[in-house]
Amino acid sequence: SCVAYQCSKQIEQQIGGTNGHNLPKLSITQLLQLIAWVERYHEVMKESFPNITSKIYKDIHLDRNPLDDNTNIPTSIDKEHIIDSLIWSNNVLWEIQRLAQEEFLVRTQDTTDEFLTNVYSNEAVKIRTNDGRVMTTLCEDVFSLAKLETQTLQENLSPTSDLFIMAINVVF
Repeated sequence: SCVAYQCSKQIEQQIGGTNGHNLPKLSITQLLQLIAWVERYHEVMKESFPNITSKIYKDIHLDRNPLDDNTNIPTSIDKEHIIDSLIWSNNVLWEIQRLAQEEFLVRTQDTTDEFLTNVYSNEAVKIRTNDGRVMTTLCEDVFSLAKLETQTLQENLSPTSDLFIMAINVVF
């Protein structure tokens, strides 16, 4: 529980607080690694403590663990305190992951819009086939972005990540 708490606090500080003010400073790869780490952490927690990952701490404040209050510090090892702390840390990490996903999707949308604007504003290369049909490279240009996004996501995320599906929907 102490390790989970320290990890969640350290990550929260690195992303710039409860609103993730430093997320725009992270590279795409760093965002994807953060998202993948939290998803992997959650998978391990789910395997190890299935009853913990299904519970949600009702009042999540990223800046303060409600269990940190001096009045809540047990004098001996208290199983309920440990479980509550793990639930809190798990939910804080999910909130951090949500903020990172949101930042990634906004950037993906911006990149997609910029790329498609450039593709559609350029003169498409036209190729006339022997039977008189005219073909362009427009489809190849458009799908090159989808291929690049897909490769980046596959290299950095687990196949079960929801972000993969969300990002593909943004691109298409």
